[in-house]
Amino acid sequence: MKNIEQTNTLSRYVGQSVRRQEDFKFITGHAQYVDDISPRHMLSVAILRSPYAHALVKSIDVEKARALPGVVATYTGADLKEQVKGIVPNWIVPGMKVARRPVLAYDKVRFAGEGIVVVVAEELAIGYDALDLIEVDYEPLDVVTNAEQALEPGAPIQLCVLRSSPGARSRPRTPAISRR
Repeated sequence: MKNIEQTNTLSRYVGQSVRRQEDFKFITGHAQYVDDISPRHMLSVAILRSPYAHALVKSIDVEKARALPGVVATYTGADLKEQVKGIVPNWIVPGMKVARRPVLAYDKVRFAGEGIVVVVAEELAIGYDALDLIEVDYEPLDVVTNAEQALEPGAPIQLCVLRSSPGARSRPRTPAISRR
């Protein structure tokens, strides 16, 4: 019976227009963006993102970036994996199972644009300059670009931990679907 209830709940969202709650203040000019705020001594963050949809991260060298004047800190996924739990998407349909992923990739990137390194700097421009000094050695892997490819034998698999509620059992393997 629970699956029928979940299907009914999902069908209210899939293929339907969903009224967004946050838009009015943005389109009327009444929202305040983070970029509008600049307290004294504020630091900025720049994020190095993966150019690959699916790849192993073989090594990351941040030493040149750390040495750049104005860089306060650099963080890789390996630095954060024990301190920060994985994150889930911010828009979840009730009853939907979602996969946790690391805040920053440390062993494998799972989509183009996934964060690899965070640079904290005194100014945003310095943070962007530091990103240019970071060296990442990637080993590109095969990608899946549609559902049919994901179902083929031998399609790339990504390990995920799926959860629908606290204590829910998880499926250990989910096909990787990436866009080119």
